[in-house]
Amino acid sequence: MATNAALELADQDEEVAAHVTTMLSEIGSLFEKSLVAGQQSGQVTTRVSADLLAAYLVNTIEGTRVMEKTRPGKEKLQALAQFSLSALDPAVVAPQEQRAPDRRSEAT
Repeated sequence: MATNAALELADQDEEVAAHVTTMLSEIGSLFEKSLVAGQQSGQVTTRVSADLLAAYLVNTIEGTRVMEKTRPGKEKLQALAQFSLSALDPAVVAPQEQRAPDRRSEAT
C-alpha cells in the first residue's frame, strides 16, 4: 500500500506523503532495531551503520514491489534478494561507514 500511495499520490498530496513517510520510517526503525541486535551478535556487518542498512532494506523492498509489477520472474527476484541480503554479511567488505540522513530533520 505504501508503495502504491508513494508512486501514485505522494507528489500530489502532502497528507499522503506524510503518511507514507511515517510508514516507511516505522518499518525502517523496526529493521534498525533488529540490525543493531544482529551487529551486536556478530551476525550483521558493523562496517555500515544499522540506520543505513535499514534504509537500504526499506528501499530494496519497496523497489522490489515496484519491480514485481513488471513480472521479472521468480529466479531474478530470488537472485536480487540474495544479493541484497549479502550487504548484511559481516564477511563482505563494504566501503567506509556511512549513515543514512535523518529524514525527520529534513522535514523541519
